[in-house]
Amino acid sequence: MFFRYDNISGVTYYNTSNKVNLDYQNYSVQKVVWVPMVPVYDATRGGYYLQPFICPFNRCRDYKLQRPETPKATITITAIGKYENNWCNQLDNGDAVIFKDFLKNKGWNIAIEHYDQNVTPQDFLTAGATSDILYHSGHGGEDGTFPLYPSNKLLGWKDFYVLSRTKIFFMMTCYILGVNDWARVLRSGAHHILGYNLPSSDITDNDIIKEFLGKCYGEGGIATKKIVDAWEFVNTSYQEPWTVISHSGNRDDYMIGVAQGLTKDITGLKDIIRTTSSGTEILQLIEPTSEGISSYYEVQVEQEKLNFVDVAEGLTTGVPELKENEFFKAKTSTDGQSNVYVYPSGAIIYEGIRNRNEFKGTSDDAIKIAEQFVRMKGGGLPDDAFLAEVIPQEEQNAGSKVKKVTGYIVIFKHKIDGVEIDGISGDSIKVLVDNNGGSYMFRVWRDIKAKKLKIGKPPVDSKAAILAAEDYYHQIMKTTEPPTLQNKKIVYFSKSFKEVQTNLPLAWKITLSGRNIFVDAQTGLILSTPKS
Repeated sequence: MFFRYDNISGVTYYNTSNKVNLDYQNYSVQKVVWVPMVPVYDATRGGYYLQPFICPFNRCRDYKLQRPETPKATITITAIGKYENNWCNQLDNGDAVIFKDFLKNKGWNIAIEHYDQNVTPQDFLTAGATSDILYHSGHGGEDGTFPLYPSNKLLGWKDFYVLSRTKIFFMMTCYILGVNDWARVLRSGAHHILGYNLPSSDITDNDIIKEFLGKCYGEGGIATKKIVDAWEFVNTSYQEPWTVISHSGNRDDYMIGVAQGLTKDITGLKDIIRTTSSGTEILQLIEPTSEGISSYYEVQVEQEKLNFVDVAEGLTTGVPELKENEFFKAKTSTDGQSNVYVYPSGAIIYEGIRNRNEFKGTSDDAIKIAEQFVRMKGGGLPDDAFLAEVIPQEEQNAGSKVKKVTGYIVIFKHKIDGVEIDGISGDSIKVLVDNNGGSYMFRVWRDIKAKKLKIGKPPVDSKAAILAAEDYYHQIMKTTEPPTLQNKKIVYFSKSFKEVQTNLPLAWKITLSGRNIFVDAQTGLILSTPKS
């Protein structure tokens, strides 16, 4: 069975291998080793617990396992203390140097290190795709802009819009984090922006940064502190108006390189909070349309790498064989009750036994069961998956107005820098949960192979896309009524589960009278409907 491991943990292994005892005489009979852990949902306790994945020592008992080393991370440093013709007051760049030196001594790599007149707008676009931490120091204004070296050259949050790799962003300026729109840079999976929402002092920056990093890494033998806590503690000591904008699910992050490390990436803007010296507030933000997007990607994809035989065996009983099925144009297997289909695109469909009794649980229970089903049986839950939708399946008995919920369809999707991958019967994982557990699963998930950044807006705007969609609507629908525009949204287009796909074009998803029509944002052409 195939899994994607989200965690590892220490367990006690009692060694009974004669070969190990002979070859490694100093290898103790009882030893703590690091093994992959799988989250399992316990309905009786209403929560998850971790258990070791099929203990590897039965097959690999002659090898010692070790906890993998923490991967080296990368930083970008930009700081502006001098300005052309002194159009802004001079500052000390010492905090940036301290930050860089500290992490460099920890073995971190430096992607960009630019100061004063050498800082350019391109630095921030490049850093977002190459650096785990981005650190900027300089002036900032109440309107959310900050100056570069050239006279009257200002940048804003849109100049950081693509943070595809960056997890932690330090904006060491005055005022900036009092402007809500700065939270938008977290939409692609960045965890935090640390800085200030009011005027802050240049005098204390050096001490604040040094002591903040010391608290994060437990220098001198002290207990390590979470990122948000360390920022609060050190700024409170120096009476600075500290601010952190975060995904609420990332508040328990420790610094990269510390044993506990970061929590899982969260994309989108639905859970953004701002924590300051005055308290915590929820920021209500709406995903922009492409008229607000200043860059996008040309995206190459490839078939998801799954062991389809193992997945099929995990979804059925016994050892059913995958065979070519000309009728369905797929490989199929069955155990007499359940069916599995594997398509040339890499898509998998599972059909079990549907239970139509009233579901004994809530929508939250269904989500947990679906997650466990995908992790344990359905090929693993991809790292970039997010919960997109939960749809109740309601039935009404004949002669009665009372409806009952017989289950839920739980849908997972993925995004590229906050822009959803969407299509007609395209990329998603859907699980139908009822009293039998997961009774149906649809899975097509194309892995991102490469991304090429494109600066600027796509050629086709929303007005042109709507006109193209309306024209197409009249061609395919058996109605003389004009369509009603219900929604417009920019996406990366995913073809249907029956089609092989190597690139994801940027597209407009236009919803007309309940019908989704996808228009290529580069060409204005209508993209494919499901292949028969």
